[in-house]
Amino acid sequence: MKGKRFLLLFCFAIVPSIWAQETEARVAFKQAFYTATTQKIIQNNKKALELFIDLCAKYPEEAGPAHEVAQLLAEKNPEMALPFAQQALRLQPKEPWFHYSVIGLLDKLNKKEEAAALKMGLFNLNKDFEQAVEAANWWIESNNRKQLSKWIAQFIQQPEYQSEAIRVELAQYRKLNNPKKYLKAVQKLYAKFPNEAVVLGSMAEAQGQLKNWKEAEGLYRQLAQEHPNDIKVHFALAQALESQGLLDSAQASLGRGFLHPAVPLSVKIQVLQSLLNSSEKKPHRQKQALHLSRILQMEHGAEPSTYSLLGDIYANEGLLDTAILWYRRHVEAAPPNQTVFYQLVRLELSKGQWKQALKTAEKMASLYPANAISYLYFGTALNKNSQFETALEQLKNGESYIPASEINWRLLLLYEKAISYAELHKYDRAKIEIGRGQDLVQFNGPLALLHIYLMLHEGAAESEIQAALNLYSEREGETEAVKAARYLLQAKKLSAEQVRESLNDALKTSGPDAVALEWIGDAFRHLGMTEQAKLAYMKALELNPILIGHLQDKVSSLSEIP
Repeated sequence: MKGKRFLLLFCFAIVPSIWAQETEARVAFKQAFYTATTQKIIQNNKKALELFIDLCAKYPEEAGPAHEVAQLLAEKNPEMALPFAQQALRLQPKEPWFHYSVIGLLDKLNKKEEAAALKMGLFNLNKDFEQAVEAANWWIESNNRKQLSKWIAQFIQQPEYQSEAIRVELAQYRKLNNPKKYLKAVQKLYAKFPNEAVVLGSMAEAQGQLKNWKEAEGLYRQLAQEHPNDIKVHFALAQALESQGLLDSAQASLGRGFLHPAVPLSVKIQVLQSLLNSSEKKPHRQKQALHLSRILQMEHGAEPSTYSLLGDIYANEGLLDTAILWYRRHVEAAPPNQTVFYQLVRLELSKGQWKQALKTAEKMASLYPANAISYLYFGTALNKNSQFETALEQLKNGESYIPASEINWRLLLLYEKAISYAELHKYDRAKIEIGRGQDLVQFNGPLALLHIYLMLHEGAAESEIQAALNLYSEREGETEAVKAARYLLQAKKLSAEQVRESLNDALKTSGPDAVALEWIGDAFRHLGMTEQAKLAYMKALELNPILIGHLQDKVSSLSEIP
């Protein structure tokens, strides 16, 4: 009895004291942990790391400090961080976040097998099936058939996981790179799971790999009937039809997929972009893209997200006026997009819409002031609008922004600078810019042609000009501009009447385009042959009425010459 009383007295007297000590220790830990966390919050990571490591030594039973050390070391030193993350996980094996931390570090250190095993543990802990699928994908990558077999057996009979398990098994077979074996494996799966779309699609894919396009077509048609809103199925069916030469049927299949109301706009845009960016620049691909873009235009033409894509497709087809309209809609309606600005100003310049191109280029330069291409297009547009001094300023500013590796952009900029100097009658400076371009590459067509232009203007020896023309012709072909230069070289030795006849002969025989004729007019103007220059400009205008505003300015400037 006395013993029992003593025991009770001991419990009431001693246990509260121990409990109080434990509480004090816990409070001290919390305070220290809070101090370390504060250092981390204010981004004093070095001090925070020291404090957390100290806490790991003092409180080895606490998972928090070890986890914090791992987080602080993860980016710069994942190998050192891993033991701390693993310690935290050992102390609290049911904490999902600690699993994610260790998995991330193992992934960085390329320890895929260990990471995959942990992902499966995470699935068993909280049923995060995405982690289980990632584990399977890693085992596919490492060709670990033993683990894959276990994985498939675990999930393939469970309805909620069955489709993904079948996909994993198919991926395993696909990696064999043997279409015949792949088809046999898929057929076995089809016998077990005839209603699984992924199996049917894989059978069609395997038939396609074996060039059995008729069989592939039948399977894809079945899938298209069962899943009419799956644009990928229609796309695959179109490919099977294309391979049999049934191009109109292929286009119709894609159209049906596009017209289905359940297909999201974002998916339609993805399909069109894939067609547009396809490495196969075949006429039927371009025809398909144009056909689908018209469907997109009818269905979603008011959606700003479609504007730039429609512009790209019409530009790709050479329908430049329509492309310009869509690019302008994008610029007006959507947030600024640098690529769209480039495309728009490039097309406006190519169509001779100089004043509109200048407006676009000026807006682009204001939005992207530290970009070489903005300065280049701005300078080009200024040149086209005869604002040569201002063009030079913009081009000089842009030159410092071009990386040394971007030789093509540098050549274009040097060419425009040379044009500006030539138009300002600073021919020596123009030749310096041409020389800089020739130092970058062995031969550049536009710079070489401009050099010939200056030689003609400055009255270089006929043999020297002929040699330059012959070299250009060898590299670039007998272009209309070369023919124009040859006529001009001939015209220098003729009377005014003979020059006129020579120009008429040029129109009848070689039919130079509007650009070549404008170039002849510019050369005549610099040679003081005003009437001949006017004649060349008027002929250019007959060929391309779009140039009316630009050429009228030039003709007006000639009229002012006494």
